[in-house]
Amino acid sequence: FMSTNDSYLLCWSSVITQDVIGPMTGDSITTKTRLLITRVLIVTIGVFLLVWSLWYPLEQHLWDYMVTTGAIYFTGAFTLLVGGIYWQRASSVGAYASLVCGFGSLLGLEVVQAKLGLGAYKEKLTSDRVGLTVVAACVVAMIAGSLLFPDRGEVSGETEGSKRK
Repeated sequence: FMSTNDSYLLCWSSVITQDVIGPMTGDSITTKTRLLITRVLIVTIGVFLLVWSLWYPLEQHLWDYMVTTGAIYFTGAFTLLVGGIYWQRASSVGAYASLVCGFGSLLGLEVVQAKLGLGAYKEKLTSDRVGLTVVAACVVAMIAGSLLFPDRGEVSGETEGSKRK
């Protein structure tokens, strides 16, 4: 249990440090500063999880929350990883569209359904149906975004990176 949770904390804090804060600062921060930011984020994420787990009232099964929060990232990331690795025409816009589309997984939560006035469709909007629909929507978003907005420098299906190889 502890191994899994500390891996999650380290993973997400380092992803935020390396992939969000690093590029925003132009990668000009030192390794010591990156370690400090990662440590602060570990504590911040841990406090958030503590507050969320102790004081947030669950209005449905915990498993649905876990599946849905995992699906938010997984649905978009899976599509962009597969598309980015195996499809030469994949573009940055398609990747971002796929990740943003992953937030559609939130419709699997009864709380969100109630806030949006979709409570009457609760029987049809089960978390598994929503998840599969969002995966399909992420694939469509990846393909449409990539075809409509190809990356610059693309010539006949080749990007600058593939020309160098």
